Amino acid sequence: FLVVTLSGSLFESLDGILRSPFSIFALLGEAVPSQASFFNGYVTLRCGIALSKLTRAVPFLVMRATRAYLVSSGAPADAIAALDKPAKAAYGVALAWDQLVLVIAMTYAALAPATPLFGAAYFALSTLAARAQLGFAQTPRAQSNGRFWRAAVPQALSALVLRLVVLIGVAALRGGFLQSLALAPLIAVTASQRGAFARRHAAAGAAGG
Repeated sequence: FLVVTLSGSLFESLDGILRSPFSIFALLGEAVPSQASFFNGYVTLRCGIALSKLTRAVPFLVMRATRAYLVSSGAPADAIAALDKPAKAAYGVALAWDQLVLVIAMTYAALAPATPLFGAAYFALSTLAARAQLGFAQTPRAQSNGRFWRAAVPQALSALVLRLVVLIGVAALRGGFLQSLALAPLIAVTASQRGAFARRHAAAGAAGG
């Protein structure tokens, strides 16, 4: 997310941040709003992909075309029968996409109000698609026993910290210095909650393991 946002002047941006760490507020406050249309379109695209997973039209057509090719080419029966086996559920890939959409939706919630709406639509469609695929089209590789949840919550809190940094930068660039000062303590509060969550569940995991 940050690489795409700052790609226009990445090395100059990193040099400026290293020289003056507090310049990240102004840098993100200027760069993030200018990318709103791109990320809004990206989240909309993810909604379309989630809808296609729900209908399973594309995988069905690919499977039928592959089967027809294998039959016409005289492939072994085992290769043809393998097409009927359910695919493995890729939890890690799904989590990565969901976290990226979450970061985008939270960051642009106050800058481009349409983006979190598309984000909510994406998560609704993605949830329905995941339930349908796990119920009828995929088999889980393993049971995570809540480990993904323990990894996803700190990442969501990190996204909230990023959102606060962007809002402070935008407010400062537009002359809202009092608003920036009012938002600044929330960064420490959110970061402390992230640390408390990690420590609490690390202790629970150690006790349970």
